[in-house]
Amino acid sequence: MRTHIREFFPSWLNAKNAVGPWYAEIVDREIASEKAEEAEQARRIAARHAESEKIRSFFRERNLLGVDPGETH
Repeated sequence: MRTHIREFFPSWLNAKNAVGPWYAEIVDREIASEKAEEAEQARRIAARHAESEKIRSFFRERNLLGVDPGETH
C-alpha cells in the first residue's frame, strides 16, 4: 500500500499546487460575500429599529404620553 501512496504523491502534489490559488480565491470570495451579507443584515436591523423608534415617538406625541397634564402651552 505504501508504494501506491509514494507513486501517487507527486501527482497529488502537482494537482494541489495547481488548484491551491484557485481554491484560495474561491474561499476569499465566499468570506467577502458572507461579510457583505452580515453588513446588509446589520443595516436592515438598524433601519428597522430606527423606524420602530420613530413610530413609538409619534404614538407618544399623538397620545400625549410623557406630557405633564398640569403643563400649559
